[in-house]
Amino acid sequence: MSSIEDPRLIAAPAIAGEATALADPALAHVIAGSAEKLMKLTRDPRRARRLERLLIAARTLGADRRIGARLPYRAKVCVETQGVVIESRSFDIGNEGIMIERAAGWPPVDGDCGAVKLSVHGIGDFSARVAALDLDSVSLALQAPLTPSSGERLIQLLGLLESDNAAAITTARHFAHDIASALLACVERRQATIADLCSGELDRLAGSDPAQFSHPAGPVFAEILPPVLNRFCKPEAGIVYAVATDRSCYVPVHNSRFSQAQRSGDLAFNHGFARDRRIYDDRWTLRAAIFAQGPVVQAYPRDVPKGLGEVVREVSAPIIVSGRRWGAAQIGYLMDEAG
Repeated sequence: MSSIEDPRLIAAPAIAGEATALADPALAHVIAGSAEKLMKLTRDPRRARRLERLLIAARTLGADRRIGARLPYRAKVCVETQGVVIESRSFDIGNEGIMIERAAGWPPVDGDCGAVKLSVHGIGDFSARVAALDLDSVSLALQAPLTPSSGERLIQLLGLLESDNAAAITTARHFAHDIASALLACVERRQATIADLCSGELDRLAGSDPAQFSHPAGPVFAEILPPVLNRFCKPEAGIVYAVATDRSCYVPVHNSRFSQAQRSGDLAFNHGFARDRRIYDDRWTLRAAIFAQGPVVQAYPRDVPKGLGEVVREVSAPIIVSGRRWGAAQIGYLMDEAG
């Protein structure tokens, strides 16, 4: 057996039971700032990954750089910056900001060069500045609508999104409750202990690519989880997946469409359709499964072939078993693009 903390170190104080410290906004901001600076300096991939997780923990628990909440929203956007016009698409939007894909052609951001003009399909035009520039995304802080109608349409859109997400959050809470009940029932039947269910000891399955892992409670998960997952995975309602992810970011069982046997040498198929018994330790899953203290609504770029809902609106809720955080119930909804 090898601990999940060996190849994929979850280096955040929250994992060691110190989430309350990071929940102090002042301390969380200091930790986030330090982690961000160190990430830019380190050349060690493992160290950078640890720092990234620490940064995610700090932002989730008290140092989110966003002024207001942002909700998943896919739309065509056009950005004018430093005399360059760039076409892209949004991931999410809020009163104070918008995150978009980092399309080819983005110039370096330095000082006042972070000022941009932004046009969002179906909403209107805004002045903005670059708040953060990542490898695959750009966070823009909205400064002001360039027309009164742009501001009005943004407010109307956010109201509609909030109403839709409220219903989805209720569903995610029910999903988390049903998973927790199923896990607790198997403990009461003495099929497994809480320690078994929460184990981070995983064995890699030989020849799997991407890597799949066995879990000490794997047979129990395979028996009790599918009926719950199937009740909430409703393709006819635009739901792409409904899964339970533990605190190691491990998905022991996936929906039947995505739990097919791997094909040797067919990485695209394996990424898209052999998604059970895998670890998804990306920043979105880390936030939902480990650090979030309540429901999370976020735009989630999946590592799947085009056409399988490669960017979804994910709504999740924590799974609590006997007072212990097991992970999160995650539901992925297809996102219709505006324009």
